Amino acid sequence: MKKKFEFNKNIFEKIDEKKFNDDEFIKISKDKKNIKSVTLESLNDNQVFDSESVNLIYTLPNKSFTLVTGEKDKVYLSRINSIYYSDIDKNADNIKEYSTKSNNDIINDIYTSYDLSLNSKYKVKIFNQTIDRVKNYFR
Repeated sequence: MKKKFEFNKNIFEKIDEKKFNDDEFIKISKDKKNIKSVTLESLNDNQVFDSESVNLIYTLPNKSFTLVTGEKDKVYLSRINSIYYSDIDKNADNIKEYSTKSNNDIINDIYTSYDLSLNSKYKVKIFNQTIDRVKNYFR
């Protein structure tokens, strides 16, 4: 177990320092025949890797390496070969829902950054009694 941990730690450090390349990837697999290709269809596709690993893979750029875990706590060395994008049909039923969600997220981000800017510039004092009165008014 200790050897496995040290081996994985060494690989992770090389990946983190961007010193890991395709040649080392093939060398570790001992042969190109040991390399298996897996296509992930969505964030919910956890047939090979666990859900946290799938989330990590979806955040990585193209041609990057990472260590991920799968069933029975196996550790896999993986490389992102290519990323496929699919367009949403403009006539789809849920396009309005996605549009509304994205607009709300953008608006919230703008308000949050504006609030942070104001709070850094001015000292804001909140009166909790007034907030409670307003809440009670709308109940």
